[in-house]
Amino acid sequence: MIPEHALLKRRDGQVVRHRFAKPTFAGSIPAPASISFNFLDGFFVCWPLSCSLVKQFAIYLSLILGAVIICVLVIDREEVVTTSGVVESAEPVKKEPIEDGVVGTIVWDSEQGFEQNDSRVADTIPPAKATVDRPVRDQIPAPDTKPKKNYYSSVVELDGEALKAGLHKLVRGHRVLAYGELWDALTYLDGAGAGKVMLIYSRVSRLASNHGGDYGEWNREHLWPRAYGISKSSPANTDLHHIRASDVKVNADRGHLYFDETEGESKAGIRYSADKDSWEPPREVKGDIARALFYMAIRYEGNEPNEVDLELTDTPDISKRHHGKLSVLLDWHRLDPVSPEEISRNTKIFRDYQGNRNPFIDHPEFASRVFSR
Repeated sequence: MIPEHALLKRRDGQVVRHRFAKPTFAGSIPAPASISFNFLDGFFVCWPLSCSLVKQFAIYLSLILGAVIICVLVIDREEVVTTSGVVESAEPVKKEPIEDGVVGTIVWDSEQGFEQNDSRVADTIPPAKATVDRPVRDQIPAPDTKPKKNYYSSVVELDGEALKAGLHKLVRGHRVLAYGELWDALTYLDGAGAGKVMLIYSRVSRLASNHGGDYGEWNREHLWPRAYGISKSSPANTDLHHIRASDVKVNADRGHLYFDETEGESKAGIRYSADKDSWEPPREVKGDIARALFYMAIRYEGNEPNEVDLELTDTPDISKRHHGKLSVLLDWHRLDPVSPEEISRNTKIFRDYQGNRNPFIDHPEFASRVFSR
């Protein structure tokens, strides 16, 4: 217990008597004025007597600033769950400067949102108009620095089942995205400029932020329907090579219908149509859809966890995971050749997300060599 009176030595060397507050026991309530006085009195006695008020203020200020800095650092950290299930701190956004007129670099048009690895001569490449903000993702594949002929060098001489098996080895084991990552990925891959995305079937653009599950919004369309063998835990459930932005109602209209030339009436002018068991997309994306399904049939062979063997046939059957219609898809593949936008999307998926390519975009001739019987 602190004595009621104590001798204290001042900084000038003189000894003075200092009065402490009497201890307050349960049941006694001091007056408010004495509480304030005793608190301040005890405060300055307990502080080192050798410190001036200025030093005391400086010490307290430094402690407060240190606490604020620590709080900011802790609050500013974001956490992400990696593909291995480990929670890690998210890395900051990396800003990629886009170079002008250099052969083989990125070409970006801020109005059209078009980007691709361009091999044209330098003076024909339009100047870059923007700097792209792209999040740094874990397990980002290395940039596509190898020529395509080297990527496919092990399979170019193969045919039939041997070619299918060889392509499977090339594209399997890709980085698997979380389902929530698809919103940003599709905004980037299917961008239509001005903050919009292009919808696969209706061929109109919609604000990228207007996504969800209500009519008037856009959502994530699986070209290979989940009813045909894709579980929520399957890598195919988030495989960007077959997932596209689609109007919510149009997506519901399509359901799990397989692809074919239909006998039904068009649901949107000349854009798409359906009958009781099949769905016909717009002419300008028929080849894109066919090549996406070719990829799915060689990527998923049922030899890895949470995967089933996906097959294309002329007799689609949900119970057997047989999608189609193969002969029609081969026709669409021939009638609607690979476009620059399709090449760009394939490269982005390889470079920025999954680390694998769609071989049927890079080598359209593979389709007949794998699937024609």
